[in-house]
Amino acid sequence: MRWLSKGNCLTRFYNLFNSVIELLENKDTELRENLITSKNDIAYPTDLYTLLNNMNLQLQGDDLNLIKTKNVVAAFVAKLLLHKKNIGRREFHNFPNLSVSCNNDDLSSTANVWKIFTVTSLKDSRTF
Repeated sequence: MRWLSKGNCLTRFYNLFNSVIELLENKDTELRENLITSKNDIAYPTDLYTLLNNMNLQLQGDDLNLIKTKNVVAAFVAKLLLHKKNIGRREFHNFPNLSVSCNNDDLSSTANVWKIFTVTSLKDSRTF
């Protein structure tokens, strides 16, 4: 089996979510119910890791220097701030898994925690 990054592993799990729920139907109902209630909590970090993986791809290559690297990271932080505003307005177009998994009236508490953590932890990195 090939090695998967955490983000790719989480994406794969989310893509197989319905199959996992079906598998757990008769085996572990408590775990199944917990997963069902946590679907949005899984969707948000899945989308976030996709964004991080895209930035990581931009940071690979031989033609990078400090200025290009700083620009990529600064652009990513600026996009995170924009994503925070969009999520605050319940606009999930930059988070396709979250958009599919929840309707506009339902955003789980863990997704809120992730949103706050992401922006506040990277807020100070503007000085990078």
